[in-house]
Amino acid sequence: MKGGEIKNCEHAEMLLARKVLGELSEAEDGALQEHLAGCQHCSKNHQELDASLQLLRTGLKMEAEPKFSAERRLELQSILESIMKR
Repeated sequence: MKGGEIKNCEHAEMLLARKVLGELSEAEDGALQEHLAGCQHCSKNHQELDASLQLLRTGLKMEAEPKFSAERRLELQSILESIMKR
């Protein structure tokens, strides 16, 4: 993507996934931030993705704790997968 233009919400969601992986250029990140500022739907998806990633990070830290159950890890994984499918 050269001009940093986001064509639609589907394109923005693809960029959100790439952002999580650290694969966005500065131009793409700027365009994504601009789109998120003006699109309530994508902004909500971004907030949900961030919240899920926080849960996942917390879960990964807690995994070392003996009390952290396999059930909870599966629940966190399920949440992340459902958001990534949107």
